Amino acid sequence: MNRNYSTNLLVVTIIGFVIMNYNLYGQRDDRRSQNLTDAERIQIMVTRLDDKLSLSSTQKEEISNIYTSHFEFMKEIRSSENEDREEKQEQIKLLKNELDENIMALLNEKQVEEYKKISNENKPGRKRERS
Repeated sequence: MNRNYSTNLLVVTIIGFVIMNYNLYGQRDDRRSQNLTDAERIQIMVTRLDDKLSLSSTQKEEISNIYTSHFEFMKEIRSSENEDREEKQEQIKLLKNELDENIMALLNEKQVEEYKKISNENKPGRKRERS
């Protein structure tokens, strides 16, 4: 009977993990597929930074403004028909560097260190750990 109980417990545990992973990945995909406005995306980004950096209300407001300007410039670059793809990629790279510099200018030393870590984790081409 003890062996049967252990087997049943193992099966229930495995089923629980499968359901939990299905729900986690399903929710993640749902969030990606939503059509968010720029304001909603900015709010999410600022909230994530706040969670990691413990931002003050002034920092949150200023970073929100920086992201708003950044999004506007990105739209201009992407909609521009006069430039080729490589030029656009270079402009986007410069804009991203400017974004980072502007945000870091608002942070204290400890926050800057953490921001750099976060920024490096989010660079394209780097594998991210899934949680």
